[in-house]
Amino acid sequence: DFESAGPCLAAIKTLLETHEASIDAAEVVPQLVSTVLSAHHVPATTQSLRMGVYQVVQVLVERQSYAGVLRDSFEGYELVERYTEAMDGEKDPRCLLVCLRVGAALLRLGLTFGSEDLEDQAIE
Repeated sequence: DFESAGPCLAAIKTLLETHEASIDAAEVVPQLVSTVLSAHHVPATTQSLRMGVYQVVQVLVERQSYAGVLRDSFEGYELVERYTEAMDGEKDPRCLLVCLRVGAALLRLGLTFGSEDLEDQAIE
């Protein structure tokens, strides 16, 4: 239901920000990333929905408790690939600013890659 997607993303972002200490990150974060980045074709949604997705991911990569779970739950290439597919073709400058911040945070996460070739592909 796309009508409720925007308010749901805003609520998720707020809950992640304000209730970080009470969220079981190990259980919530992997499922949230899979759902938010893979359940819908993000590039085909409206600007406000894309922004909501990017902002949720931004919270996840910038907060230490969530970032650690991301690093431990996903192979580096898989996480980068999911994110780049979600932002593929993004042209809105407001969304691009958030995307670049998330990209920079992903680089700082210390993700592990199965091989040097996968790491090179992810960086490209």
